[in-house]
Amino acid sequence: MQKNVTRFFNIWLAVALAVPLFAQVERREAGNLILENIPDIPQQVVERMLQYQNVRSAGFTGWHPEGKGLYVVTRFGETSQILKNRVTFF
Repeated sequence: MQKNVTRFFNIWLAVALAVPLFAQVERREAGNLILENIPDIPQQVVERMLQYQNVRSAGFTGWHPEGKGLYVVTRFGETSQILKNRVTFF
């Protein structure tokens, strides 16, 4: 009886350890990037994330010579623009 249990356990262990050897690995290559077992991003998630990509930056460039405001550079489309913003209203 003990032999049968040991034999069954050894066979079960061998099969359990061999299963990953036969598993197919999903592999995609994009240039130097190799992706293994990484699922594709659903289109719905991509479209939802686009709203966070549509941002623009602004940078401080200097003060107005009379101290009435400051100059900010920003980008609209493919054009950089400089804007004057008032600091105070008095």
